Amino acid sequence: CIGPAGKMGTSGNAEPSYGTFSYDPAHPAHPVHDESATDPPTRWSSSWFSRLFFWYMGSYMKQNPLLRGRDWSSAWPLADDQHSERASKRFKQEYEAAGRLWVAMWRTEYTLFLRAGVLAVVTVVCSVVRSILVFFLLQSVLADVVYVRQALLLLGITCTVELVGQIAFAHRFRWQRMMQLRIAGALRVLLVEHSVMRATRQAIPLAELTDFYRNGAASVGALAATVHDLWTSATNLAASVVILVYVLRLSWIAIGLAIVVLSSVVLIQDVVSAHVTRAWTVEQANMMDVLHECFKSILSIKLHAWEKKATTRIDAVRDKEQCLRRRVGIVRALRDNSSWSLGLLMSTAIFLFYTITAKALTPAAVFSTYKLCTQVQTSFYDVLENLETSFHGLYKMRALEALLHASEKESTISTAQAFHDGGDVFVLENAQLATSTTTLLLSSISFRVKTGQLVVIHGATGSGKSTLLRALLGDGCSRGRMYCHEAMSIAYCAQEPWLQMRSIRDNIVSGMNFDEAKYMCVLDGCGLLDDLAMLADGDRTLVGPRGATLSGGQRARVALARACYSNADIYVLDDPLANVDPVLQGEIFRKCIVQLLAVKTVVLTTHNEEIVSSEMVDCVIAVDGLTASVTRQSTLATSGRVSALTASVFSARRAKVGLAPSSLQLWTAPSYPKTSKKTQAVACDKRSEDSSWLDVAWKYLLQMPRPNLWTIVAGTSFTGAFLSGFCQASVDRDLALMDWVTHYVPDQTKGLDVKFVEFAVLTALTLALFMLSSLSIVWFLFDNSAKQFGSMIETLFRIPVGFFEATPIGELLGYYANDLRHLDLSMIRGQSLILRGASMLLAGLGVVQHFAGASVTMICCACASFSNYQFLTSLNHLEYELEERQLSFLAQAVEGKETIRLFTTPQLQEFYTQLFQMIDEFSRVSSLIPEVTGYVVLRIAWFQVLIMLVLAVFVATRTSAGPVLGVVSFHMLEIGSNGLYLFGGILGIAMSLVRIDRLRHLKDKATEADVTPRTGLDDQWPLRGAIIFEHVCMCYISEVPLLRDVSFEVSGGEKIGVVGRTGSGKSSLAMALFRIRELTTGRILVDGMDVSRLDVRELRRRLCIVPQNPLFYKCTIQSYLDPFSIFDDAILWRILKRTGIANRFGDTLLNDAENWSAGERQLLSFSRALLHPSRIMVFDECFSACHQGSDERVLKVISRYLAKSTVLLITHRVEQLLDFDKILVLQDGRAVEFGPAKSLVSNPDSAFYEFLEATILVN
Repeated sequence: CIGPAGKMGTSGNAEPSYGTFSYDPAHPAHPVHDESATDPPTRWSSSWFSRLFFWYMGSYMKQNPLLRGRDWSSAWPLADDQHSERASKRFKQEYEAAGRLWVAMWRTEYTLFLRAGVLAVVTVVCSVVRSILVFFLLQSVLADVVYVRQALLLLGITCTVELVGQIAFAHRFRWQRMMQLRIAGALRVLLVEHSVMRATRQAIPLAELTDFYRNGAASVGALAATVHDLWTSATNLAASVVILVYVLRLSWIAIGLAIVVLSSVVLIQDVVSAHVTRAWTVEQANMMDVLHECFKSILSIKLHAWEKKATTRIDAVRDKEQCLRRRVGIVRALRDNSSWSLGLLMSTAIFLFYTITAKALTPAAVFSTYKLCTQVQTSFYDVLENLETSFHGLYKMRALEALLHASEKESTISTAQAFHDGGDVFVLENAQLATSTTTLLLSSISFRVKTGQLVVIHGATGSGKSTLLRALLGDGCSRGRMYCHEAMSIAYCAQEPWLQMRSIRDNIVSGMNFDEAKYMCVLDGCGLLDDLAMLADGDRTLVGPRGATLSGGQRARVALARACYSNADIYVLDDPLANVDPVLQGEIFRKCIVQLLAVKTVVLTTHNEEIVSSEMVDCVIAVDGLTASVTRQSTLATSGRVSALTASVFSARRAKVGLAPSSLQLWTAPSYPKTSKKTQAVACDKRSEDSSWLDVAWKYLLQMPRPNLWTIVAGTSFTGAFLSGFCQASVDRDLALMDWVTHYVPDQTKGLDVKFVEFAVLTALTLALFMLSSLSIVWFLFDNSAKQFGSMIETLFRIPVGFFEATPIGELLGYYANDLRHLDLSMIRGQSLILRGASMLLAGLGVVQHFAGASVTMICCACASFSNYQFLTSLNHLEYELEERQLSFLAQAVEGKETIRLFTTPQLQEFYTQLFQMIDEFSRVSSLIPEVTGYVVLRIAWFQVLIMLVLAVFVATRTSAGPVLGVVSFHMLEIGSNGLYLFGGILGIAMSLVRIDRLRHLKDKATEADVTPRTGLDDQWPLRGAIIFEHVCMCYISEVPLLRDVSFEVSGGEKIGVVGRTGSGKSSLAMALFRIRELTTGRILVDGMDVSRLDVRELRRRLCIVPQNPLFYKCTIQSYLDPFSIFDDAILWRILKRTGIANRFGDTLLNDAENWSAGERQLLSFSRALLHPSRIMVFDECFSACHQGSDERVLKVISRYLAKSTVLLITHRVEQLLDFDKILVLQDGRAVEFGPAKSLVSNPDSAFYEFLEATILVN
């Protein structure tokens, strides 16, 4: 950091790294752990007994900062074999050797898999033995003569077996989770490497890639962990059926047929659910694509007041996705209810068979059957859940394999010596380049680039210059022979600069060792020293998403500085000077390209004719029509850029790091302030205060709009009514069963007994009420979710643009991919589990309370066992925050993949270090979940032991008849499992409410409409187009000044040129007029009306702007120009003809218009503005990528077709403004000059004259 004393921050106290999260002792990026506090215990510091029962987690959860600030750094460090770098390296080796994911998973994780398998065997044995013991226990307790000692012995053994089984399950779950995290982390690294580091034939949409990264990798990891769950649940199901057959001595055929019939119904529902889920996944990916496009281009949407159009487009895809999502919820609810009903239906069918045949049926047989049928139901439900997880994992694994095996672009790079010599860097012979497999762009291209040459490529807009550069780098659909020197490193600077959300210095250094002299040389050569002096935080200024905190020219120069600092051998620069003013163009060309890179091979594309004709250029390649030809060639020895002496010592100088041309003087660095607290707060993760989930629920209800509140009230009322009826029907059903068993006499009760009919009717009523309650939850929650979605879209489009500049796009997508997903499905599942667990638990406790009076004690113990929600919700919240950071990193990496592929080795290492660090942070937090789960499971196991003791006391003091004892015993044995369902449901609801809390905080943000008093406007406003700036001041983040006391007046219909050095505030002027940022002081008048008194959307709708980076999305040219089909094709074609791109009429735009050149995209955006002209037209550097011929055509169109409009043309090409009415010159955010163009040009003392003179001299 350039400090206040004028020295580099590394001279003195060196920083440990220059990564994304650079160390700053004054302002740490994450909460600092208080060393004076007592460290919470860890697994490794605890005794073996504590580790066995997970008791150390109790103290850990009480003392851990996760409960206070959700600080991931307080989580335990990962073991060496858990680090993603090591795990991914091994996984990649095995995958490349085998070519199959499942083979790589087995070879890398077989140790953990076998460990978990041993514990799975223990779990199954304990479960089977427990089922047998429960059967003999019920037989003993319900016998006519009860042997208390035998019954108590069976209870003790059952408790022991239950506890051992739960311990084995908890540790198995922990090892399976470790295995899942390692596999998912390795797959995520593979995905990033495949999508970013490799050039494939077809780019993967970001939404699809995000789904693979977030869900696909996790699903494949869960597949490996679910194998043991699947066979254990299937074994438990088979064991329960065998015991059931043994108890009732029924035919295997009858039992098997009953299970097949009932399970077939559920399986059909499962197949339908899978089909609907896949269709929903596709629509969800489409919705995320649309959301990504809108958020990425939020500035264009706001400038054009397209919020309604964007909302309409989002709603269209959301409606399709919501319809399928509702179907998924209904089908899953039906499937879950069907599987849950299996036990009741089986037991009722068996009792019906006994009643009709009048066979002997004792209380012991009845309640043993009841219990075993419940176990069959639970095991069957687990089998279905595990099957669904397995099928989904297999589906994702196949999709991932198809993605990873996708054919890469065929490389035409050759190393054969037949057509190149040792001095060649690039060679093309008879090459053909195309933008696709069918569209030929350039053909018969032949030229050579020698070592040390400066090669300039120029041509008209859309001629194929960028395509030619990508072909040189091996990333193009090409034919012919091509050669690239393999031993030389390459640095690439894209036409649209790509920067990461890091400080300016971190972007430039980018993993390289920090060298003060080299760093200052690069800053000077790229013309950044003056810019850093103007920025409040100097080179520590945080670059926002897509470089939002910097001007277009500053972004381009930072990207160029990063390439220069890499000290590569070859520099491929795709028009990096397009967004830079002419003075800086000349300075950068002289200092950076000619001198700083004097001993390097440079390939540069440009529209600057002066650079093309410069004597410093060794080779000029003109791209025209369908060919590219060399128009000038010079040798290395005679080049004006590299002298003969330099050529003779070229090899020796190339190996040196020092890049200090004689004309670049290394003076003491100017004083720049360190990172301010305010900027650092933006750079850090935004963590909201932790609140109790009950507090969140209460605030959520209080702040909810009235329609949404009535929806929740209605849904809760219906569900509560159904739940109350279900509990009452469950109790009455058990009492009816007890009464029927008491009066049942074999061989005397033939046919349908009245009491059995009552039991059967109550069973059917119970199932119907449970089904209705589940469907009511699905219906009302989906309706509320749809309203929440619309409210969120409206809120986001009303939030000022500063929020989007400080918020990573991954976090914005996370609001929809994670938070709303919880509202749609997870909250529904949580409420279903609560419904199932709470209803069964309440019904059971009601029966126990009625006959045994022990419910109060058990309820207190249950509350003590289920008291860990806040820690688990904090973990879940932190998981999603860390996942959103990964998604933001992924989105940035995909946008800059062309640059990242050509990173030097240190830069690539730093890139992967960031990726590994984020995956490890996520794994550190996720690895705590199985620890907490084991702690909770074993607490519930001890709670079950307490229930067994209560049952033992009840048996020892038996005063009730057998049927009463059977009902009480059955419900006591089921309390533990029902408690687990309840715990899972409450945990799901708590996590969903945390998601809701995030959405609530988002809605609480100040919006543009909150500060906008509405003032009525005439339908024809603005009539004249007069603009007055009165002492306008505007700041960024209320601290960094962008405009300083700017005042000028424009009459209606005047053509105004706005010029100034890069970063002088030209674009900020347009942002102020369109109220993208509110003014600090002053006011802006349009036709006499203060724009701050107008509705912000109405203001933007009445004006027109062509921004520097317009919005593009996948559609036809006609749809892009005229999305609402107002004009016919003849008018659209005529507009394109005026701007010179009529030959592209009928083409299709891809996402981000990646199949069009930058200049063509600018002309297309200008064409759309011509269809809807306004009295005030603002063009913000919208022709910077166009060549001179396109410039002249555009200026003629403006003078002819926008003659009555007031035009503000922001540009750095002063030759465009000589025929304009007035010129506004900005410098450091101030209007230093404003007057008629002719008088300014003829006045030697004017600022514009100096600017023009410097430009001419440079040229």
